[in-house]
Amino acid sequence: MARASAGGHRPRPGAPTVWRAGTDTRAVSRALLSALCDATRVAPVAVVIDDAQWIDPESAAALGVVLNRLDRCRFLLIVVVRTPPAGPPSARPAPAAVPAPLAGFVGVPDRVDHLRLGRLTVDETRALVEAGGAGLAGAALADCLHRRTGGHPLHTGLLLSSTPIEELLTRGGSCSVPPAFSDTIRARIGELPADSRRIVEALAVVDSWQPLGLVARLAGVEVRDGGREQALEPLIGAGLVKHRESTSGEGLPALLVRIHHELERDVIYRAIPPRRRRELHASAAPAMSGHAAWRHRVAAADGFSDSLATALEAEARAVAEHDLTHASAYLLWAAGLTEDPAERERLTLTVVMSLLQGFDVRRARRLKKTVAAFPPSPLRSLVLGQFALLEGDAATAAHDLSSALEALEAPEQVSGESRPGSARLAGVLRAFLAAAELALCRETRAVALARRALAGGRLDGPLAGAATILHYAALIEAEGPVEALRAWERAERPPDEPERHRPYGRMVLISRGLLRLAAGRPSRALGDLESGLHSPDGLLSPVGTIEASRPLLAFCRYLLGDWDAAESEAEQALASALIHDCRGAVVCAHSISAVVASGRGHAARADAHVREARRLSRTPDGVMRFGFTSLAAATVAHAQADHAGVLHALRPLFGASGTGPVPEAQEAEEALGHTSTERTWCLPLYVEACLALGRDADAEPALAELVGVAEELPALRVPAGWLSARLAEASGDLSSSLATYEELLGSGYAAEDDLPLYLACAEQGAARVHHALGRSATAVAMAARARSRYESLGARPYAERCAEALADWSERPPGRQAKSDAPGAGAGRFTARERQVAQLVGQALTNGEIAAELDVTVKTVEYHLGNIYTKLGIRSRHELRRIVTGI
Repeated sequence: MARASAGGHRPRPGAPTVWRAGTDTRAVSRALLSALCDATRVAPVAVVIDDAQWIDPESAAALGVVLNRLDRCRFLLIVVVRTPPAGPPSARPAPAAVPAPLAGFVGVPDRVDHLRLGRLTVDETRALVEAGGAGLAGAALADCLHRRTGGHPLHTGLLLSSTPIEELLTRGGSCSVPPAFSDTIRARIGELPADSRRIVEALAVVDSWQPLGLVARLAGVEVRDGGREQALEPLIGAGLVKHRESTSGEGLPALLVRIHHELERDVIYRAIPPRRRRELHASAAPAMSGHAAWRHRVAAADGFSDSLATALEAEARAVAEHDLTHASAYLLWAAGLTEDPAERERLTLTVVMSLLQGFDVRRARRLKKTVAAFPPSPLRSLVLGQFALLEGDAATAAHDLSSALEALEAPEQVSGESRPGSARLAGVLRAFLAAAELALCRETRAVALARRALAGGRLDGPLAGAATILHYAALIEAEGPVEALRAWERAERPPDEPERHRPYGRMVLISRGLLRLAAGRPSRALGDLESGLHSPDGLLSPVGTIEASRPLLAFCRYLLGDWDAAESEAEQALASALIHDCRGAVVCAHSISAVVASGRGHAARADAHVREARRLSRTPDGVMRFGFTSLAAATVAHAQADHAGVLHALRPLFGASGTGPVPEAQEAEEALGHTSTERTWCLPLYVEACLALGRDADAEPALAELVGVAEELPALRVPAGWLSARLAEASGDLSSSLATYEELLGSGYAAEDDLPLYLACAEQGAARVHHALGRSATAVAMAARARSRYESLGARPYAERCAEALADWSERPPGRQAKSDAPGAGAGRFTARERQVAQLVGQALTNGEIAAELDVTVKTVEYHLGNIYTKLGIRSRHELRRIVTGI
């Protein structure tokens, strides 16, 4: 009753708060009723009945009377009923129910909401993770935690409360088990019958769904006919095991069992004595096949075993082309089973190289110190060079890989052929050295190295696919995207169905997708990237190449106007890159996520992505290449109509352009991190910002470049035409501007690769010119079309500015406005929003206060102020305040 009387109310003197068994039910009801009625007169009261399934009949009867009498009082009843874990079908206990006296009260449909609380979904887990401070990495960590806890709310909360977010992120959610949780599970195990304890130990060892009969046999427990429920019931009652019905290979029903999730399994497994663990693994190995059988054989080994290590290496070679993850595991196990230090060194280096080429960069990093301690060798230099590439240190990578290649190609090595596999190793070194040279802007050397790596014919499928992509990426920078695409079409024969062709068929498709995107054909690039990245063929490819390509699939969707899918794809790309610890892919994914978020008007989220991309892109060489960080920052500023911000963001690509002096060395360093592809996509942003700020001299050469590029890149046709019309409009030639718009937006426009955002910009620009020429109806129709296109994209800030223009045109007559140099002469041409901003400036509000008053960003206020100053022919806030009274 203390909770019911919180909030200032004090219980009536003498009112009992605890009643012992035997107390008259009516007396209890009267006391409760009196206290609750008094409490509800002060404030609404919540009555919580927890664990209602255990309530005794007398208490239930008393509560039932009270609750029915409180029908018109301000109170909320919360009844919590915990149902027991579901047991085997024939032994499942009856579900817990609300006791009869309460059931009559809570069973009224229009007065009751039933909430069934189950396990957390991945999205709910993400919400918890982000609330804990994971920020933009929440999606990646949520996936790991959900897998580890099975969505159990208590266990998820325990991990988040006992482990720092930084550690969870670093270890991908695979952190140590909290002591409190471990103690609880061990206590449950200790209370189990001996046979049930043996069964759950065997389940922890097999770590997969298995028939109960098989698990019992491995555990040495006899389960007679009809006795499976008896064997399983204690485990289900302890909340340790889940089950499901299935059908055996002979078509007979089987009961499959498994431990609930990884956390519980880890505790149970570690509690098994080492000798007992080895015995269980030895028993399990003959009953399993494939990877599971090898895992049990290794775990059953007691000490070194050269014969098992040899068998594991042979199996690794057999599966490497289609299953690099398991091949790496076999090599790592073989290294641990080998007594010879030199052989252990060779196997360890081989496995780290495989991990770096595959899907387990995090595990590879754990072995980096071990690798660094090995004596110098070409294989060691190759591994360290790959680490340097992953960390963005292209200069160190190039040095290590070049040294290794020189040592391998030394005359004594070539003539003596003393190193088995040296030809393949040389091919691998050239492929990764090509990546380093490309990152250092030495495209010609990168092309030559990639070609030699491919021509040698010694690379296996995944590495050949990666070398193919590197080759064409270097060609884009060396000869341009169109020439690179033509070279691809001459050299490659793309498979329609990758699984029926060479093992790196999907990588060939990805390479064509990247080339088509760079060549301004996003619609066709989308199909290639989808087929390559989402192929169900199961073929393996180097993780760095795959992860670096995922954000570009999101970028294709963004360009083509499918912003919902782009947002989802960008989130998945970021989560995957974080999980696989691929730094370059993380930078690119943050950049594309910022682009998508800014268009939607999520300015704060977009800014956070840009900041993180810039932070991660700083490397020993200056700036990480392929990050698209300038494009991201410029797009964020563009969405907020911050034209000065656009120019500042694009300074590394286009120079200072009036934004202030920039040392030549600094400008060269900043430009190092960007590609010609990024500059191409940024051209429209740069030209528009220059025009908006009256820098026609800077805009004209950039526009000429854009028009020239658009002749070969179809996606840039619309922005080139739109900005050509804008330049004519800015120079006062409205007739030429209108003619350009009419040619651009004539019948049948919106071709395959035309970009919807720029189409809307062109429609809005054409509407403005029509209005200036007195064609009001046409202007309104064209602006409405632009607004509709913005809204279909979900481009909220663009749609709002378009709506403001429409509202302004309805308030003043159309026609060309005469210019005047007199301060205040342009006040009649203010939009409705500009008028609001000017009036608030007159009230001495700051930009931040104006933004809060109008529910817009500060950048939007600055944009409107810039327009106001231009129209009034003034330069300062002080001048605006002096003349605002006449507005």
